[in-house]
Amino acid sequence: VVKASLTFYDVSTNVHGGQTLSLCRAVNPEEKRRIIGDTFVKVADRTAKDLNLTWDNLFLGQGTLRPDLIESASHMASSRAHAIKTHYNDSEMVRQLRLHGRVVESFKGGKTRWRCCASSIMAY
Repeated sequence: VVKASLTFYDVSTNVHGGQTLSLCRAVNPEEKRRIIGDTFVKVADRTAKDLNLTWDNLFLGQGTLRPDLIESASHMASSRAHAIKTHYNDSEMVRQLRLHGRVVESFKGGKTRWRCCASSIMAY
């Protein structure tokens, strides 16, 4: 388990060429979602490096729901959609990992299926 609450509290990210406020100061929900999504991938990347692992031998498993992709205007849901809102689990960094085949998602069963899977792995 990675304790990253302080990392998330004071982090910011780049949106449309500009730096956001830190998460604790941001008021725009869209910016907050992007900060959370980007920071999650950065924390996962840092943790992988601490364990001497690379994304070549890692996968990101997440219980992405179809509505998340539709609202985020992901190409996986529609090629002509406009974003309603971005989801932290469909950030640009996650999309890049997905393009390189490093994301495993369960569109059926969503988060419940992943909780079950994660519990089995943790028990192993």
